[in-house]
Amino acid sequence: MGTVKEPAPVKLFVALLSGNEDLLSTVEKELVSLFGAMDSSTRGIPWELTDYYKEEMGSGLMRRFVSFEALVSPEKLP
Repeated sequence: MGTVKEPAPVKLFVALLSGNEDLLSTVEKELVSLFGAMDSSTRGIPWELTDYYKEEMGSGLMRRFVSFEALVSPEKLP
């Protein structure tokens, strides 16, 4: 039988997707105001895997991943 214990804090990361580099930077700043300092951010990675988002978001999309220094309680993720 298992033992009940508090879940460990988790690393928060976000995947961003946009065709507008300025928008990606603006969103990063907003996320910092919500979650604190980032500890990692990738450069823009061209989104070439599929054209699934083309109709809604256009072409030339870039993906960026960011993560944050502070660990958070899993219950705060939703």
